[in-house]
Amino acid sequence: MEKIPQETLSDIHRIMERSSRFRSLNGFSFVAAGICGLLGAWWTSRSIAHRKLPLSAGETVSPNEIRVLVWIAGFTLSAAVISGLLFTLIKVKKRNLPLLDMTFRRVSASFAIPMLAGGIFIAGVLFYHQYQFIASACLLFYGIALINASHYTVKEIYFLGIAEIITAIICLFAGYEILLLALGFGIMNMLFGLIIWNKYK
Repeated sequence: MEKIPQETLSDIHRIMERSSRFRSLNGFSFVAAGICGLLGAWWTSRSIAHRKLPLSAGETVSPNEIRVLVWIAGFTLSAAVISGLLFTLIKVKKRNLPLLDMTFRRVSASFAIPMLAGGIFIAGVLFYHQYQFIASACLLFYGIALINASHYTVKEIYFLGIAEIITAIICLFAGYEILLLALGFGIMNMLFGLIIWNKYK
């Protein structure tokens, strides 16, 4: 039996890896998400400007404040997701590739499951009035979602996820919630987005 050359095997491996990874991710998707994150952090800081941070365990927060913060989080997340999908769709259209292929569905599911679990966890945190854990939980589950999705897309997403988890740990023990939310969801997204855009443009 004729032995397949190593170079040919390497080419086959690269082709298989390329077909199993979603490489149409647009770096500007993360830049747009970062801008939304910065705006969300600024909006949050304005909404709780009268409070001393970090919030302590069991601290009383009015239902109106909770509603405002939930609306801010929901609006920021929705804007980030919609803008991210829009930029990715633009890149896919330019390459004449299908958007909703198997790889894209794997990336979406891998990202969505940890985010859904994080949303449920944060709802429990709100229920038990443990507000000091909200910011770190947001960063933590976002980082886990990125690492989970990185198996099916560009490797830079993995390192962004690691950076988000480290930021979550710092936030958990050091406080500075608004500042670290702006760093994690804003500046880091924008930085890695520019790296991804520059590498895969």
